[in-house]
Amino acid sequence: MSSIRATLCGLCAILIWSMLIALMRSVTEVFGATLGAALVYSLGALLLFLKQGIPDLKTLSKPYLFIGGFFFVAYELLFSQSIGLAHDSQQTLEVGLVNYLWPCLIVLFSLIILKQKARFYLYPGLLFSFSGIVWCVSGGAFDLALFMEHVSSNPIPYLLAFIAAIFWGLYCNVARLFTQSSNIVHIFFLVIAIVLWLRSFVSGEPFPSVPPQAFLNVLITAICFGSSYTLWEVGIQHGNILFLATVSYFTPIFSTLFTCLWLSVLPVPSFWFGVGMVGLGSVLSWLATQKNDTKKLL
Repeated sequence: MSSIRATLCGLCAILIWSMLIALMRSVTEVFGATLGAALVYSLGALLLFLKQGIPDLKTLSKPYLFIGGFFFVAYELLFSQSIGLAHDSQQTLEVGLVNYLWPCLIVLFSLIILKQKARFYLYPGLLFSFSGIVWCVSGGAFDLALFMEHVSSNPIPYLLAFIAAIFWGLYCNVARLFTQSSNIVHIFFLVIAIVLWLRSFVSGEPFPSVPPQAFLNVLITAICFGSSYTLWEVGIQHGNILFLATVSYFTPIFSTLFTCLWLSVLPVPSFWFGVGMVGLGSVLSWLATQKNDTKKLL
């Protein structure tokens, strides 16, 4: 596969990731937070196993399988539950934006785990991202008291999204530390599905009576989840990884835009200012770890 085609695959993965919050919200609104996520990850795991087959566990990096697998599974569980537990579409936007603190956290944790060096503007980048969250959740103000008051009305989704962002930041660094050449996302998806079905069974959550088109939403969401990771794997292995990394840090903006369109939400203009701050903070954080060679970004 050519580098251009592989890079296009990576770009498609980024665009699909931008759709996942809205698609998952559509599913959980019908089936519930746990059951809806269980259906998506079960079908996603099935589709990935059909495409990639059963891997030979003996050849896998054990630290990556267990340590990286824990962070991956924990991230996906917390992410899906945070979206499903949001009260409404507006809160879904806010919770999704909290989740997108992960670009900055990847860089922050790389200083500890990978002994990465960073320039001074890493810290303004972190400040921009966290300030953008406060601005959006507070309704367009840097007011911590207003922020806490708003979050306290339904704190669980915000907390889960924040912890999920931490776990994804840890996963990305662990995955790089324990290099793993084969793609075993389908194993992680299977574990996620089993955990969700067990939680649904223990809670006694009934299977709702839903229209047939609701299952089409599940299928579309599962395909998007599975294909995004597959396309990203192609992109980072054979495409322009620096270009893809740069574009990926604009995912918060892409995701917010798609979520607004899909869920028919019209945020106030000040909300977009906060989204821009999160995106700018992500880019600053990433650039803080890059070498002074702009030609490599072309």
